[in-house]
Amino acid sequence: MKSNKLYLLLSFVFIWCLTGCENANHTRIVFMQGPPGSIWGNLYTIDNTGNNIVQLTSSGMDAYPRWSPEKDKIVFNRRAGGTNGNWDIYIISPDGTGETGLITGAKDDIYPSWSPDGYKLAFVRLHRSMPGGKAIIVYNIRTHNEEILDDFAIIGRDLNLYGPCWSPDGDKIAFYGAAKDNSGIYTISYPAGIPWEYMRVLGSQPDWASKDRGGDKGKIVYRRNGIHVMNGNGLEDRLIYNLGENPKWSVNFNEIVFQKINTSGSAPYTNQIYKIQENGTLPVQLTNNPLLEHKYPHW
Repeated sequence: MKSNKLYLLLSFVFIWCLTGCENANHTRIVFMQGPPGSIWGNLYTIDNTGNNIVQLTSSGMDAYPRWSPEKDKIVFNRRAGGTNGNWDIYIISPDGTGETGLITGAKDDIYPSWSPDGYKLAFVRLHRSMPGGKAIIVYNIRTHNEEILDDFAIIGRDLNLYGPCWSPDGDKIAFYGAAKDNSGIYTISYPAGIPWEYMRVLGSQPDWASKDRGGDKGKIVYRRNGIHVMNGNGLEDRLIYNLGENPKWSVNFNEIVFQKINTSGSAPYTNQIYKIQENGTLPVQLTNNPLLEHKYPHW
């Protein structure tokens, strides 16, 4: 009888872990909190109900956090040296320990994004040594090697670059390219770096994800006069919410977290963090401190 009970208990635990047992960090959202109008501040996490806030950093100069695929690290930017300093790339553990400068120096390295396997970072380098003063860099965390994806002559455009993100298979990188004409979301293949593809006119702030990462094209959530979702091949585009910026997928791919400026009441008007279902229903406000900015959420 005891062995049968033990068997049933172990079976229950096994099934529970298959269906609901996951890293506790999967329910947490990382974001920047700072003074009104600021683009940098300190990093915090909250759970997906807006509760249990935890402060991670205290430099007052941090921005653009991104969870690693395994939710065991957070990569982010720090404005080293203050407002006149360079953007460096740091890593920190979810409990606020182990803060480490990963890519530092005289160059501005900004908008870091993890590859699906967790071994590489794509980011934008802003520096006069780069062609046109900017390039997409892929950094290998294990070997510390860098690859420069900078052949903008292929598409014949001088682009300002923002927010690279990886495809589910790690074979492409999407980013926002701003130019005098044809600003929008572009993709570039990896590791070859070609061909460049122009995916969505006037789209920006892409985040690319997949439910199973098993070879499908996934979906891209992005900003264009509100929050849109489209397939990874650029088809079936739809507006899901008419306001908001910096949209990011939830771990389970069924919700989207984003920031939205709250203009109710009196100034200052600051951004707060919201989430919404992938089909555009049930928007929920997660932060509510009108005296502070809440920006760059990542789930």
